[in-house]
Amino acid sequence: MPRLQHTPLCKQNGDSATSLLLRLLTVEIARDGGACLVTRLKEYVKDLYNLSGKRFNALLVESNVGKSKLMTFLENHCTVFDVDRNKEPHWVTLIDPNEKSLSTTDDSNGGNTFLRDILTSDTDIDIDIQMDLKSKAYHKALYVLRKRHARMVRRHEANIAPTRDYNLHDDLGVNDHWLLRQCCWEVHAYLRTTKFYPDVYPTPLHVKMVGSRDWEIIAMPKFHELLSTASGDSSNIEISNDKIRIRHGQVRNGVVDIDTILDEEEIRALTEIDRALTELVVHKDGGHQVSLSLLLHRHPSFRKLLGGRDLWKFYSTCTVDLGLFQNVSMFRLDDDVILRSKRPKTFVTDKSIVLEGDGTEETSLQWKKRMKVDEEGLFSVTNRKWGRVMANFLIRACDTTRLFDDDLSSVKQNEKQIRTVIDLTASVGGMTLALAKANYFDRIEAYEIDKTRAALCEQNMREHGYGEVVQVFNKDSIEIVPTLPRNICIVIDPPWGGYNYKKIKKETNGRSMIRLGETSLEDVLERIAHHNAPCLVGLRLPVNYVVDDLLSCLSEARRNISFNVISIRKIGVQLFVVLHFT
Repeated sequence: MPRLQHTPLCKQNGDSATSLLLRLLTVEIARDGGACLVTRLKEYVKDLYNLSGKRFNALLVESNVGKSKLMTFLENHCTVFDVDRNKEPHWVTLIDPNEKSLSTTDDSNGGNTFLRDILTSDTDIDIDIQMDLKSKAYHKALYVLRKRHARMVRRHEANIAPTRDYNLHDDLGVNDHWLLRQCCWEVHAYLRTTKFYPDVYPTPLHVKMVGSRDWEIIAMPKFHELLSTASGDSSNIEISNDKIRIRHGQVRNGVVDIDTILDEEEIRALTEIDRALTELVVHKDGGHQVSLSLLLHRHPSFRKLLGGRDLWKFYSTCTVDLGLFQNVSMFRLDDDVILRSKRPKTFVTDKSIVLEGDGTEETSLQWKKRMKVDEEGLFSVTNRKWGRVMANFLIRACDTTRLFDDDLSSVKQNEKQIRTVIDLTASVGGMTLALAKANYFDRIEAYEIDKTRAALCEQNMREHGYGEVVQVFNKDSIEIVPTLPRNICIVIDPPWGGYNYKKIKKETNGRSMIRLGETSLEDVLERIAHHNAPCLVGLRLPVNYVVDDLLSCLSEARRNISFNVISIRKIGVQLFVVLHFT
């Protein structure tokens, strides 16, 4: 749906794509005062007319230019647009047909009248759209101030001695020009819809580039007005001369006082954050819990939605019952915040976590197919999506290396090569289940040293219909490596070190060590190379693991190992490395 009251995007009788584009682009450039960056034009069209880039390019192709090149279209209509391809950034200016010379700088030449003739009432922006853009600009400024305030609090807590008297109320705020630069495009998007620029620029030649110092001077009064009136009497921002800060009444003991800023708009924003958390943690992100830092890394859109708010302090200190966080709980773990799903409900019995449904047949079947995990498996189990991708990489490596092709001896004995895959670190069976579902291997074995997790693995295989396909052994996989056959696939998902694996100090000449029990990963691979080659080994490793160090260690002459690297892929938040030992 168009976002204007009367949109020039609607074709009139006999209207061509060329005339439609001319009218549309002329209006949008006029909103900027008669000149703007060429690169912004497509964004203006997309924001105000809901016109996709694909549809816009289609209009360019339908025009007299015949190709999807905006610069070419502007150059072909040199009586309307003045643009120079050789000057960067590309700047387009409207040409007033009543002007005798484009280079004139006379302020009394009627430039305003020229633009007002273009921006008729038919091109007015709906008031709701203006208010929405105004709100976005205000909240971007509030986001920047909150982010800065949170950073100051962290620095205070980390660097200031507890005995030293320090009060964040003494903070004078930030310079208004600095804050305007941080949210210049949001402010500009609002101003251009209010016909602000045609009133302040005498001619298109006087237009200043958004973000420049000259533009800041022109836009500053409107910026102050926007911050003062965007939320009415409940504005969270205080302006004093050329300094801007979060209002004093909202800061208590060095932190934002949540209880005093819960206006209607803030509650609406927090409700949206809660909805997004439920969607990401409960439904999308796999497993049952995730760290806040990881969630922000995976989903930049959620980081933008959070808007500099301290989620943990709101969760732990807010005394107002808003009915939020019914599906997600939080707790601190060192310097991070862990978000845990409350759905499905879980309870611990015999060190294993059992999932509950609502009793209906459909829900019971759904919960039945969920993985049964213990406390360690809760954060270490390989989820279905990642497991499927890693299994496919392993299968592709088998085909590439022809690992299971029948050799001469098996052909003479009329035997078929058995495709065998062995999971040396099965845990509760996340990766093992993915290998079974691939329907590629003839034999699947899973080894788990912990008795409880081995039982959970066997239960998970059985409930997913692979109880007779997968053999689960409660044994130390390191000890059984010499007894395993050759020409097999081996999967290793070594312990990373729990939640804080990224903070574990590096050992052995600065290189991080991953171990299976008391045996280093390098020694495990050396043992496999000597006893099971030729074979393929798939390694699931932390994303910050330095694979080159591992390969260098394996290449040492003393180990006498021959291997090839088939692939090194980043999958989600981990690496999957496939090695071929020959």
